[in-house]
Amino acid sequence: MRFARYTREKRPRINVVKTYLARTVLLFLIPLSLGYSHHSFPGIYDVDQQWLLKGVVNEFIFRNPHTFVVLEIASNGDTTEQWYIEMAPMQVLMGRGMDKNTIGPGDDLIITCNPARDGGKSCGLGQKGGLYRPDDQLLYGMDPRQLHDLLNLPK
Repeated sequence: MRFARYTREKRPRINVVKTYLARTVLLFLIPLSLGYSHHSFPGIYDVDQQWLLKGVVNEFIFRNPHTFVVLEIASNGDTTEQWYIEMAPMQVLMGRGMDKNTIGPGDDLIITCNPARDGGKSCGLGQKGGLYRPDDQLLYGMDPRQLHDLLNLPK
């Protein structure tokens, strides 16, 4: 019984240190990887595409961890489609002068955003996204009209 010689007290100290270090690293890496996957904007939205959406606000959801604009967009014919526009957290919007009353039901908005990768009716305001009112009031992000011209998108 060759392995019986080492008891817990006599085990080489280097193995204890390696085990402790490995456990500590894993303890910190697992939560970090979970947080990164949750906040992977390019994993949810196609950052290579920019869409210009025009519609009427149905609801402004001003809460954490992300705020949303529910937008009614005219579709083919007399029908409308309901789109969910994901925005930054409440604190970021408040830092830029927005509050829960900045956008309300019935407001007309023009939004530049990245479409969802799964083809659903959702869009995310990424680094180049923005929204404004048709009366030229920029509310958040980049001015969608300028980005629209920069990308040579069809009108």
